[in-house]
This record gives sequence, C-alpha cells and structure tokens, in this order.
Amino acid sequence: MQLLLLAAVLSTSTLLAVDQGLLSLAPPDAQILAGINLEHAKAAPLGRFIQAQSQQKQELELSAMEKTMGFDPWRDVREVLVAAGPPDPGAFLVLLRGTFGVPRIVEAALANGGAAETYNGAIVVQRRTDKTALAFPGQTLAIIGPPATVRAAIDRKAGPAVISPALLEQVNQLSATQDAWFVSAAPLAGLDMQSPFAGLTKMQRSSGGLKSGAELVISLRGWFATAQDASALAAQLKVLLISADLYVRDSYRPASGLLRNLNVSAEGLVVNLSVSAPESQIEQLLSSSPRSFTPLLP
Repeated sequence: MQLLLLAAVLSTSTLLAVDQGLLSLAPPDAQILAGINLEHAKAAPLGRFIQAQSQQKQELELSAMEKTMGFDPWRDVREVLVAAGPPDPGAFLVLLRGTFGVPRIVEAALANGGAAETYNGAIVVQRRTDKTALAFPGQTLAIIGPPATVRAAIDRKAGPAVISPALLEQVNQLSATQDAWFVSAAPLAGLDMQSPFAGLTKMQRSSGGLKSGAELVISLRGWFATAQDASALAAQLKVLLISADLYVRDSYRPASGLLRNLNVSAEGLVVNLSVSAPESQIEQLLSSSPRSFTPLLP
C-alpha cells in the first residue's frame, strides 16, 4: 500500500512539473523564471470562477479573437514559461505550450500589417512597428519576445540549453507542486532607498508559488547575506502589514481578513511570507472589488 501511495505521489508530481521542452529553450544565463500550469489551474475551483468571469466580461473580445484566429487562450494554452535575465532584463522570453492554429494566426497577422518569415524551420511573425516577435516552431509551441531573443530560442531546439543547476533544482521543485511559481537568482533593483521596502534591495534571491484548491495558498521566500538583514526585513514587513490592515479595514473590508492571515517569519538567512484563504473567500474578494474585475488572460 505504501508503494502504491508513493507511486501516486510521484506520478502526480510528474504531471505537474514544468514542461522540460519549454525549459530547454530558456536562455542558459536566465536569472528569473516563472511559470503557470494553466491546465491544472483551470480545473481548480478558482480557475473555473475566473474563466466564468472572463466569459461574461470579455465575451465579445474572445469571440472576435476566436473568429479571426481560431484561438481561445483559456482553451488552447496549457502551460506558460517566462524567462528573463542578463545582459538585458528587458529581453524577456515567453514560451507557450498548447494547440495553435498557425495558418489562421499568421493570416490574421498579415491582414493587420505584419510580416512573416521562416527561420530555422519555424514561422516567425512580426508587426513592422512592433519590437516583439511571435514564432511557431510547431503546432504545439509558441515563442514570444524580442526578435533576436526569439531566434536564439529557436536555435536552441537543435542544442537545448542548460540553466544554472541551483536554479533548475528550485524550478523543478516548485513547478511540481504549484500552479504558478517563480524563481529569481537576481537581486531587486530600482527601489528607492527611502522606500518602506528598501530592505528588499538586500535580498539576494527569491522564489514563490501559488496553489489553488479548496484553499488558495501563496508562499514567498527571500534569501539574504546575513541573518540580521533577514530579521530586520521580517520585522519591517510585520509593521507594514499591521498598517495595511488598518487601512483596508476602513476602505475595503473584504481584504482585511486576508491580510490578517499573512504570516511573516525569519529563519536564519531566509524570510518566509505565506497566506492562505478559503477559495470561496477569494471569489468573494474578487466579486466585491471596488474596481471592475478584469481577469488576466494568458
């Protein structure tokens, strides 16, 4: 019986782990990787709720997209992987696994003033005024990013890249258990040193994940050079959370309960932040938002 349970756990982890084909196309020097397992997320209660909201709020836009290109993001995309890093953090790469009607998408792009070419066996589409290219090395893979970055990813199909072993280990661990996740080996930059979040500039690397189900669980971790830096940031975050809770208690009460569920702790060099809430509470929070709810589409 124990062997059967172990086999079930391992098979589930394999199903949820990041698509290794997508990962092999990421730049070998990438410092930031993030992914979403849409196939699993869409089957969860919150995913079904967001999908229903999308159909109500964006029915016309999605219908037009499907009519023109035969493409429905909710239906056709199974997994998303985003990679970024040096030398240019803006040289992001988005890799999508799904089912793509390439001829219709290309036809729609050309009809809107775009241009198409074949590069190393892949179809590459780009609008003349746009600095972003869209490539299809096959019917189940799409690559989005700056033209040079996209072409480099296409070239890696012949010789897959190997990212940092330390980064790879974290990616495989998180992607096997989370619906959405990120791993960053890069320190935060661009924060105002007078900002309440200035302590984050001392964070050397970070990771996080989101798991949906009966409970929505979000967890974040940050690593620091010294235990003193980690402890100081944890204390600062606790004060900020108290202030934020007092603010939303008056301005937007549904979010107050969620903030009170936030846990912050420092363990040696690591700061942990986690929050969990019943899925029904998240639905209520989104439904009662003072702003119109506009779901993010892949």
